[in-house]
Amino acid sequence: MRTLRTRSRPLTTERATRLLLPALLCCSFLFGGCPATRVERTVVAKSGAGTTATERETLRRTYAQPDLPEERRLLLQEAESWIGTPYRYAGTTRSGVDCSGFVCTLFSTLPQKLSQKLPQQLPRNSASQATVGEAISLRDAEAGDLVFFNTSGSGVSHVGIYIADNMFIHASTSIGVTINSLAEEYYRKRFVSVRRVLP
Repeated sequence: MRTLRTRSRPLTTERATRLLLPALLCCSFLFGGCPATRVERTVVAKSGAGTTATERETLRRTYAQPDLPEERRLLLQEAESWIGTPYRYAGTTRSGVDCSGFVCTLFSTLPQKLSQKLPQQLPRNSASQATVGEAISLRDAEAGDLVFFNTSGSGVSHVGIYIADNMFIHASTSIGVTINSLAEEYYRKRFVSVRRVLP
């Protein structure tokens, strides 16, 4: 029987970099982003949740209200056009978006005369977004307010936009931009706060 001898190559800095860099990049994508939605992926997939005709109708009925301020109406109309956009960590486009990127992008679509009403430009991550505007109770939430969740176990890690009737629109890692209810057990247990950033 013939044995095969292999000669091991010494581990140089260049070789170590070539081996470790891809592994580190994979880890950063695995652990970065909206951690809430990573946990949510299993829960949402089990429930088969997605945007139903009823949820979409709630959204349309809300932005059709004649007394809804213009900036809130425009925000919800734009949000509806994003339903079905896939989730992408750090994404801010229709080819893929994460939760805080979705919120930032929607608010940036407001016409300049309306966006000037914002107290400040929205930060890029959900934890920082949770410090902008005025804290209000859930019972006082209005269309266009931001809803925040602790899905990672270490503070605010997910954000969505309140619609009406406990419904909110957000970017989920499992199904992309969709509408869910705050009454769903997953979101009810992880709900943190509501912030009003529009007047």
